[in-house]
Amino acid sequence: MKITFCLRDAKADRLVPIHCYVHFNYYQVKIATGQHVHPKLWNQDRLRVRKGAAEEALVNAALGAMESEIHRIFLTMKTNGETPTPALFKARYAASREPRESGRGRSFFDRYEEFIAETEEKWQHATLQIHQTAKTHLRNFEKDQAVPIMFDRIDTHFFERFSTYLVKKVGQNNETVWKIVRTVRVFLRWAHEHRYTSNDEYRRFTKACLPSGQKSEKAYITVEELQHLIDLDLSTDPRLERTRDLFIFQAHTGMRYGDVVNFKKQLIQRDTIRMVTSKNRKAVVIPILPPTRAILEKYGYELPAISNQKQNEYLKELMEKAGIDAPVVVVDHKGKERVEKTVPRYELIGTHSAKRTFITILRQRNVSIEAIMRATGNSRRTIETYIVSTEDDAVREIERAWK
Repeated sequence: MKITFCLRDAKADRLVPIHCYVHFNYYQVKIATGQHVHPKLWNQDRLRVRKGAAEEALVNAALGAMESEIHRIFLTMKTNGETPTPALFKARYAASREPRESGRGRSFFDRYEEFIAETEEKWQHATLQIHQTAKTHLRNFEKDQAVPIMFDRIDTHFFERFSTYLVKKVGQNNETVWKIVRTVRVFLRWAHEHRYTSNDEYRRFTKACLPSGQKSEKAYITVEELQHLIDLDLSTDPRLERTRDLFIFQAHTGMRYGDVVNFKKQLIQRDTIRMVTSKNRKAVVIPILPPTRAILEKYGYELPAISNQKQNEYLKELMEKAGIDAPVVVVDHKGKERVEKTVPRYELIGTHSAKRTFITILRQRNVSIEAIMRATGNSRRTIETYIVSTEDDAVREIERAWK
């Protein structure tokens, strides 16, 4: 029997989960450790966190305890004359954890770690990061309040204090506060469903409990601006040229950026892209429009690889170069405070703007929401949040009503 610990993604530049693999009788069993570490702090030779790292004592102790428990299980099975199989080992390991799992002694943050370890395989990296960020805010809030966070103490008053802390101490706006609170509520629902707590007061705190806020300006690109981007000569700047081409591809397919960077030629069937979206696992069928085809042929059906972060950074530079810089008034809310500022339009444009462009232009051209749903995999409600209705749209609609 052999036990190894390894990182889920050893090349990542972020915290990643540590997995445990148990090898025996030609079997391999994978177990979540519930521990996370940055790859830079991992010693591949020792299969432990590097000496001197802040996480060394805590994480290595947890891994050592897990290794000891696995050895104990196999020794007990051997003593009892049992033949180890993956199913039997998993049952014994689960049983060994049961007293800890069912007891009330584990802390709120222990449960949060358990929740992340149990569900991380189902998530995209962005979702995992949101939960890690929410957990960090909760830890900092606990230190700020000098009162331990406990399931039984979570009610609407707790969320009111947490929201106020996020606004006044962290400087978050109302939309970001709700995003964090909503993320925490997902964990609390999981804990309630697993009967780690009988407290369901978290359900009472909704977005309506926060002071009214307004999302940032929804940025999208017009048909004319799209054509201007396509015609823009970027031959002397390959970096921005690749950025432009990925944006044009995304704006003509409505694909999430994560699906764009994972695009493969095998997804093409005749004149359509047929795939299952990475976020909501919906099957979609996307027609290959002429600009889409031109970009695919340009790169030999292997699109450039640019991280989402860098793409967002380069897009602002690209849009400024393309002259998409008209001043825009952005209204935000922090608590009850209304914050207004004027920014050049290119600052508001990111990868999400491409999908918003795709949906908005299709609706402006009277394409049905049902057709857009089939191409994007989004619900009607989600699609409606993407659509940007401009002042000119409203003027034309009112004029048509009186003709």
